[in-house]
Amino acid sequence: GGNVNKVINLTNLQATKLGKPTDYLDAFHDMESAVKYIKSQYAKAKIVIWGSSYSASLVIKLAGDNPTLINGVLAFSPGEYFDRSKTYIKDSARRRWIKADFAG
Repeated sequence: GGNVNKVINLTNLQATKLGKPTDYLDAFHDMESAVKYIKSQYAKAKIVIWGSSYSASLVIKLAGDNPTLINGVLAFSPGEYFDRSKTYIKDSARRRWIKADFAG
């Protein structure tokens, strides 16, 4: 996001200056790139990702869309927050091992 508690998010500021989108869903590709980089550096490592609220939804999507990359997920208060569809996150969750039952 932008400013929170009078603290400026420098990543958001730089992305805005470059004309890049800064919605919550836009963080997905950054998260995916970060996990792929970690996996390239530590090929045998087990990777667990986590999130809360919006980021919980994003980690579920990331794990569902990348089943060979991620070994575990901790998701606190995920929901269908994104306008893509009413089951955008659930659909990704069901591709994997996750039983998805969201309120939201």
